[in-house]
Amino acid sequence: MDGVGIAEASGTFTVAAMIWALTIALAYLVSWAAIPHLLLQHKRPLASLSWLLGLFLLPFPVLPLYLFIGTDRLRRQRLARRPPPDHHGEPVTVTSEKDPCMASLAALAEHPWAKLENPRFFSKGAAFYEDLLEKIESARERIWIQFYIWKPDERGRLMLARLVQAARRGVEVRLLVDELGSVETKESFFKPLREAGGHFSWFYTVHPRRNRFFFSLRNHRKIACFDGAVGYIGGMNVGLEYEGKDRETGEWLDLHLRGEGTVLEQLETVFAEDWYFATTERIRVRAGSGADVGGGFPALVVESGPDERYERNHLALGAVIGAARERLDLFTPYFIPTTELIHHLALAALRGLRVRLVICQTSDIRMLIDIGRSYYRGLIMHGVEIFEYTAGVHHAKALRMDEDWFMIGSTNLDVRSLRLNFEANLYGRDAGFRAELDPHLDSIFEHCERIRPEDLEDLPLGRRLREGALRLLAPIL
Repeated sequence: MDGVGIAEASGTFTVAAMIWALTIALAYLVSWAAIPHLLLQHKRPLASLSWLLGLFLLPFPVLPLYLFIGTDRLRRQRLARRPPPDHHGEPVTVTSEKDPCMASLAALAEHPWAKLENPRFFSKGAAFYEDLLEKIESARERIWIQFYIWKPDERGRLMLARLVQAARRGVEVRLLVDELGSVETKESFFKPLREAGGHFSWFYTVHPRRNRFFFSLRNHRKIACFDGAVGYIGGMNVGLEYEGKDRETGEWLDLHLRGEGTVLEQLETVFAEDWYFATTERIRVRAGSGADVGGGFPALVVESGPDERYERNHLALGAVIGAARERLDLFTPYFIPTTELIHHLALAALRGLRVRLVICQTSDIRMLIDIGRSYYRGLIMHGVEIFEYTAGVHHAKALRMDEDWFMIGSTNLDVRSLRLNFEANLYGRDAGFRAELDPHLDSIFEHCERIRPEDLEDLPLGRRLREGALRLLAPIL
C-alpha cells in the first residue's frame, strides 16, 4: 500500500474511532441521566441497586432493558379510574374482633365481604369454554369480558363469533384484552365485534398519545360478567392450549371459578375500572348486579396493580398465611418469590403447620424454573414441602387453608404478579364448597414429584452456578 492509501486508511480509522468513542460517551451520559429517574421510583433497595450498577457500568444492554421493563409504577390518581359503584344486597359484616384475617383482607380490598352463591369450578379448558359459550348465548343485557391472552386460533375465533352474534341481537358487549399478553393477535382480528355494535379495546399500558410507555406492565386478570347475574374469575385465557390441544404444551390443568351473588358487583367494579383506564369511558355497575337471593357464603375480590397504594394481593397472601392454624397448600405455575413470601412460608412451617407448595415442572421460559428451584433448599430446611407437577402444564393459581378458606385467581407466586401486574383474586370461606374443591386439589398431588433434601445434595456444579446466577435477576424480573 502506498503512502496515500495508508493515510486514507488511517484517516478513515480515526473517524470511525471518534464516532465509536462519541457513541459510547453518549450512551453513558444517557444511561447516567436515567439514574435520578430510578431513584425517584422508590423501588426495593436490592432492585434499585441492581439497576443502578447496570446503568452505571453497562449502559448498552441495561439502558434499553430499563426503559422497557424498569419503569413499573403508574403515575395517576387511583380514584380517577374508579367509577363509584352502587352496593346492593346485604354484605357479610366482619369486625376485627370476630375474625382479624377477614377484617385485614376487607381493609386491603377497601370493600366489605360479600356473598358467593352457586359456585362451580373448572379445571379443564373444554368445560370452561362450553359453560362460557352458554352464558354468551343466553345473555340478554350485557357481557363484560377481559382476558390477558386471546389467541387468534380456532378457540379464539369461535368465542369471538359468539360475541359478535350477541352484539347483533342487541346485547351490550365489551371485550378488554391485554395487548402485550396477546401480542400475536392483531387488532383487526376483533374488527367484526366493532362492526356488529360491540366494543373492543386493548388495555393500553403502552399508548404514546396518553404518555404511557409501561412496557413491563400487564393486565393479567381473567374476568367475565353476564347480565349482572353471573361472573367468572380465575387463571384461564382463551386459546386451544388451555384445552390441552396444543402439541407443544400438551395436557393443561388450570382453575377458574363461576359464581353468583353480591360478590359479582366487585367483579364488575374491577372491569369498570379497567375499562375506564383503557378507554376513558365511564361505565356504571348497574343496579341489581349480583342480587342477594339468599344463601351463599363470604367471599371477597382482592384486586392489585402498580397504581394502588398497597401491594394488595401480596399483603393479603401474607395475612392468610399468618392466620393459618393447621395446613396450607399453595398452587402456582411460576415461583419467583419475594423475600416477604419466603419468610411467611418459613414461619408457617416452623410453627407446626403443614405447608405444601405445588409448582409446575415445565415452563415456556426455562430460566424461570431455574430461578424458582434456587429457593427450594432454604424452604425445605424450614419444613416447607415442595412438589413439582409432572403431568403436563399446571397453570392454576390457588390456595387452600385449614378447613374452609380458599383462593382462586390470576396471581402467580412471583415478583411480577405480586408487585407489578394488574391481578384479581377471589377469597372465600365455606366448608361445603371446599368439600367439592378438595378432591380435585388432592388429585394434583398424585401427579407430582416431591422434592426432598437428598435431591438437592451433590447437584452438578453447572446447575448450581446457573441457578445462582439467574437468581440475581429475580429482583428486577
